Amino acid sequence: KINHLIKKLVKKNSKVAIYGAGTVTQQINSQFKLNGLIEKVYDKDQKKTGKKLFNRPIINSDKLNDRDFDKIIVLVIGYKKEVIKYLLSKNVKKSKIIAPF
Repeated sequence: KINHLIKKLVKKNSKVAIYGAGTVTQQINSQFKLNGLIEKVYDKDQKKTGKKLFNRPIINSDKLNDRDFDKIIVLVIGYKKEVIKYLLSKNVKKSKIIAPF
């Protein structure tokens, strides 16, 4: 489901970012060939900063800039509401946020 969503957005020339570099995102990264389709990967965990997912460095969410993407897919389990609230506080428009879980 997620891989189809990402590929569909990319076909529309959307720049896609991911929020969350945990287990779900790592599984998607290993299962699907999405390298080169993801613009940015953000996570609040500083231990993950600089590591790579989708062949992109993980960026600390404090440096999140909504001009760097057209859509951001929230791939966290159990913290969806908190992450959406955080993204809105960083001036990310609600129309840019996709939270499938």
